[in-house]
Amino acid sequence: MAGLASVAVFWLVPAEVSTEATGTDVSPAFIPRLAAIVILVLSLGMVAHRVAFEHPAGGWQRGRAIAIETFALCAGAALVSVAIPLVGFLPVAMVVIFAGGLLARYRLYWALALLAVTFPLVVDYGAWAIFFVDLP
Repeated sequence: MAGLASVAVFWLVPAEVSTEATGTDVSPAFIPRLAAIVILVLSLGMVAHRVAFEHPAGGWQRGRAIAIETFALCAGAALVSVAIPLVGFLPVAMVVIFAGGLLARYRLYWALALLAVTFPLVVDYGAWAIFFVDLP
């Protein structure tokens, strides 16, 4: 998390969000930068706490398993970011929710399937409902 927050603070926000403020307005980059800085500080605090107070059982083997899991999750995130523009939000979200439930060893398959279908539909409907609200 610290690495991703650092990328957001130092590269993504300055490159993608305008930093110009006019008059007494707040810069459009203020909230994204603030959020990334908060995530960076909290994740560094988590690392410091773990280094200072926890001694993981299993040593390097556990660290290796965590590194492999992290790599797999990053590859999955990259796959999702490629699949959403090609296939669409609803089918990708349904597959990701169902696969995440299986990986978390959720055993009520009917409930998992119901969640995988209804949650993306509710999110999609809610987003479109918000998009069509007339603002002053």
